[in-house]
Amino acid sequence: MFHNLSTYSSVLPPTFDCFHSMRSKLYFGHQNIGLGASYLVARSQFSTATAAGKLDANEVAFHIKLAALLCTMTRDQRDQLATLFDESSRILLNQHINATSNSDWITRIPRTQQEIHRLYIEGKDALIPNLPRPTVQLVNNHAYVSLHECVADLLGHGLDVGNIMQDDSNFHIKSVSRISDCRSSKNIYGRGKNVHGSSPFVCLYITEWSDGFEPSYSTKANRGSCWIKSVTISPIHGMMNSLTHTYPIAIGRESDNHECIEAMFRLELNEFRTGKSVTFYHGTLRKNIAVYLELLVSMQDQPERRAANYIMLGSSTYTARWGVSLNTMEVASNIPSCKKCFGNLFMGVDNHQATCGKCTNWNTTDGNNPLLHYKAPPNYPVEETDPPGELKPKELCYEDLKQSVTLSIDRLNSEVWSKKMWKHF
Repeated sequence: MFHNLSTYSSVLPPTFDCFHSMRSKLYFGHQNIGLGASYLVARSQFSTATAAGKLDANEVAFHIKLAALLCTMTRDQRDQLATLFDESSRILLNQHINATSNSDWITRIPRTQQEIHRLYIEGKDALIPNLPRPTVQLVNNHAYVSLHECVADLLGHGLDVGNIMQDDSNFHIKSVSRISDCRSSKNIYGRGKNVHGSSPFVCLYITEWSDGFEPSYSTKANRGSCWIKSVTISPIHGMMNSLTHTYPIAIGRESDNHECIEAMFRLELNEFRTGKSVTFYHGTLRKNIAVYLELLVSMQDQPERRAANYIMLGSSTYTARWGVSLNTMEVASNIPSCKKCFGNLFMGVDNHQATCGKCTNWNTTDGNNPLLHYKAPPNYPVEETDPPGELKPKELCYEDLKQSVTLSIDRLNSEVWSKKMWKHF
């Protein structure tokens, strides 16, 4: 229930000493006589308050609404708005001057929400829906954008790219100042040369990144975690973190399997590497160019990297460290440096030997060190152990993983191994 405050007000003229700042005193002093907004506009327009009572009410309301809008905008957006005001005034003036030209093609500057919606936001002829952009397709509950279309969009807009140039026989590591100069990039150019031969081509590289994230509306009870994959296509030096060369190419639920997306992405990469469908229009040159493109870097945090490679998280028995197969708990006491080795490390002396006998000095990959050998699990194929009944740490690579899968399937199908042996292997 609201009380009628007028019953408590003083009968004396109001004072404004309760405000400490002069700007508050001046504003509320004018507000008291119905000129608060007019006072603000008069000061901003004419640097004086004397014009407050002489301004048009519609103009005052316009400037107050504009100020409110500016408070929600960034500096760049304010600059763009100022440019639009200047251009719109020029357009209106020019249209007024040429009002007698009887032209049927005079554009309209929108004045209502409906006009903005019709001319720019929605409709078959509206401006924004007709902007050029890659097509989004639905693939197994994922939104996916073709890598081919991303490259076409980038080049179609004529953006500068950090293309990889001819290999330099005088290449030195000290000469590297940008990604396109590094040895891996030069190797990409060499492979592109093998595909395109003597025909001219533009050699590009991409970096991919993927990760899970929580949407802004998620709650602890219902997170609705999402997954996103993006590519950055050959940005010029100094523009690596700019969005001009970065495209989100897939988004979906984090809990869904993303193999369908990765398969499509690999297929498109292979088309670039084999020279198929690699001719693109360049907006600045206004000509078609041939493009060779390869993946240079794939960036993922450890949980994302493990999930993508179907390797269990760090709390698992054999994969506590990324890229190494080792039952860390079985040999954990042997890994930290002993007093002697710690002293050598502290003094900067690198003379640790595998025959220390007390520790591995934080080395977790030396398969020849018996301190890192551990007992094989029950039902593990004996012929795959060395020494018999023991396992060693092993650095994982894709080639070894493929060979292990092939071997295990072959032994299982030929009934050399039981399902338990296959599972433990």
